[in-house]
Amino acid sequence: MKEAAPRRTDVEGFVLAGGAASRMGRDKALADWRGRPLLAWALDSLAEAGVAAAVVAPDAARFAGLCARFVTTETPGLGPAEGLRAALAACRAPWALVLAVDMPLVGAALLGPLLAAAAELDAAAGSHGAVCWGGSDGGAQPLPALYRRDLLATLDAAPRGGPLRRALDAARPLTLGPERLPPGFPQPLAVALRSLNSPADLRIPGRDQP
Repeated sequence: MKEAAPRRTDVEGFVLAGGAASRMGRDKALADWRGRPLLAWALDSLAEAGVAAAVVAPDAARFAGLCARFVTTETPGLGPAEGLRAALAACRAPWALVLAVDMPLVGAALLGPLLAAAAELDAAAGSHGAVCWGGSDGGAQPLPALYRRDLLATLDAAPRGGPLRRALDAARPLTLGPERLPPGFPQPLAVALRSLNSPADLRIPGRDQP
């Protein structure tokens, strides 16, 4: 793991690890990628960005030894939007930085611009409720993303579960484009945001973030 940045107090990090992982055929969070569990990569990314981390999953026992803090209030079977709701309910900081456990190419270099944009919003009293990356299709990508804690009231008023993108749309996100990537970023944004969903995906190359 690279040297961690100074610990932030305005953001808490959450790794969504409660999915069924039917295509992977095993617990995705513990699947080996380049010699380490996928969950370890996500936790290291948060640590390198200076963000305290928690794992969101209905059952934390299988992750013992990987993380010290867990959010276990997620209702199983409702998808990542329910994981986001549980994360926001547990969050004590103004912002929650939410990662998917299956995106190991998302390193601290990709999280930094999101964190910087959130700080800019706070300084300017901006009204966006989320900060995210834009996809190749121009649409906002719900993970990784920063969500304001007060979005919880909106999620609690809506039907539980559903698409995560619906929750992101409700937040009226600030969407960053490739021009916000750090100089020398080693790969296209679409590649860095790739999810690993099957055993074959675990053979993709590693990350070499600046």
